[in-house]
Amino acid sequence: MKNLMDNAKQIVCIVPKGIGVLLVQGLSQEYNIHNANFSHARGVGRSGKIQDRGVGEQREKDVFSVTVAQEIADEVFEYLFFKGEMDQPHNGIIYIQAVPRTTVMEIPEFRSE
Repeated sequence: MKNLMDNAKQIVCIVPKGIGVLLVQGLSQEYNIHNANFSHARGVGRSGKIQDRGVGEQREKDVFSVTVAQEIADEVFEYLFFKGEMDQPHNGIIYIQAVPRTTVMEIPEFRSE
């Protein structure tokens, strides 16, 4: 059976390496949300002069995303913003976007027989 969600919101964060796993754990513990994902990426920020930038200045980042019901989206957004310390300079970005319809993926409960 498909578990469809209409009018959902996707929240995406780009944060320093290591923060993605904290966000996944936090959502699991605080909101019982188990469908969050994160991956790794590299990039160069805009701090510093362009002539001073080089390949060696690339920073590793976690790219975190979760899709939630529209009713709790603002609350989850605020939680992630402060949990990921994005209120501090150069600690990442966060944005939210509409998802008209999505399928919620869940791992079935494991039964040993």
